[in-house]
Amino acid sequence: MVGHSSYLKKHTETLVKDVGIEPACELTGKSKATLGRYYSDHSEHSDLLYAD
Repeated sequence: MVGHSSYLKKHTETLVKDVGIEPACELTGKSKATLGRYYSDHSEHSDLLYAD
């Protein structure tokens, strides 16, 4: 699972950096807070990638 979470973290962060947070929210249907947690380095958010 570590490979999957790092893949999703990297690509979520890239999406936000490429298009901005607001368009990324519209594209994904997720909130700013959720997208922020998706690419967070904090271990408390590591399981959130699979919760939504």
